[in-house]
Amino acid sequence: MNYHRKKKILYAITKSNWGGAQRYLFDLATNLNPETVDVIVALGGAGELKKRLETNNIRCISLKKLERDINIFKEISLFFTLLSLYRRERPDIIHLNSSKIGGVGSLAGRIYNLLSHRPAKIIFTAHGWAFEEHRNKLAKTIIWIVSWITVVCSHKTIGVSKHQKKPRMPWVSHKIVTIHNGIEPATYMRKEDARKKIIENIPALSAYARTFLLNPDTHWIGTIGELHPNKGFPYALHAINALTATLQNIAYIIIGDGEQRDSILQYIQSKNLHDHVFLVGYIPHAENYVQAFDIFLLPSIKEGFPYVILESARARIPIIATAIGGIPEIIEHKHSGMLARPQNSEDIQENIRYMLAEQYRREKMADALYRKVTKNFGIKNMLEKTWGLYRTVLLQQN
Repeated sequence: MNYHRKKKILYAITKSNWGGAQRYLFDLATNLNPETVDVIVALGGAGELKKRLETNNIRCISLKKLERDINIFKEISLFFTLLSLYRRERPDIIHLNSSKIGGVGSLAGRIYNLLSHRPAKIIFTAHGWAFEEHRNKLAKTIIWIVSWITVVCSHKTIGVSKHQKKPRMPWVSHKIVTIHNGIEPATYMRKEDARKKIIENIPALSAYARTFLLNPDTHWIGTIGELHPNKGFPYALHAINALTATLQNIAYIIIGDGEQRDSILQYIQSKNLHDHVFLVGYIPHAENYVQAFDIFLLPSIKEGFPYVILESARARIPIIATAIGGIPEIIEHKHSGMLARPQNSEDIQENIRYMLAEQYRREKMADALYRKVTKNFGIKNMLEKTWGLYRTVLLQQN
């Protein structure tokens, strides 16, 4: 990015754990040229994202009381905190990530611009619309209105998939541009080594379960993700429970942590699945372990354009995922993977059976997806399109 003057970009995100939105922000922030761009990241908490950014010499500002759930008094406090931050830092671009900070941050940005002699351009990245989550009708309507206001207040909105242009947003749809997530080539841990490392991280593993997992005839089905209602774990667990009645050589490995941890453990205990379902917990850089799996399963009920699908594709792992968000833009059913209807355990169960029936079938789909992801969803393309958008909005400002 060539500028006559060094520009300042302020990124903001609600949570500092490690997930898709956090990885997206990390990739953008760490790939800008520090000689031409000054980067600041405002975030909630002191999680993995903050640690990785600071390791890469990115200045971080922690925002107190920043939580995902809505609280009107905290939202008002956050509004004034962000307004004060904007006035102090005087950014050229404010790039907001996640629905909550998108709404409050874009409104604060517009007020800042009214008060500033050097207004900022506001960009919001929608990593999936929050009103598509499983909520009651009133909640969805309120969140849709907030999302619409966010797009109105932003100069440009980035949708990480084409799907995000489909929901009707009157008078503002022209402000939404699609820039798919992308990843760089990576080296993944060998299957045998990855399995041993994962086994080491499974708490209270019995001798029988260890032997079962190390058996080369055991099929490993894996999911990596936050243990959050959006990830659809109950539907995967119901499918695995049904499958174990006839398929004894399957193991379901879940890598991640979150609010549904206790309910997942309770389900494992209630169905006596201790020898088939293994909750590993959080592992840093978990994407390096994907080659441990014979099948990668993503049973989500809400997604944007998931990095974990791209990583599994790069590692040539066959994938079963729900047909939501941008996933059908990556996977073509029965050609480069399997798509299940969301919230449908029977679909997941049948897709697993279909894939396990023939190894050749799995390998063919994995190869097709590898070629597509390698060609279309590289990090270079994502970065160039995003930087191009920055240049466009800055030229409009001038």
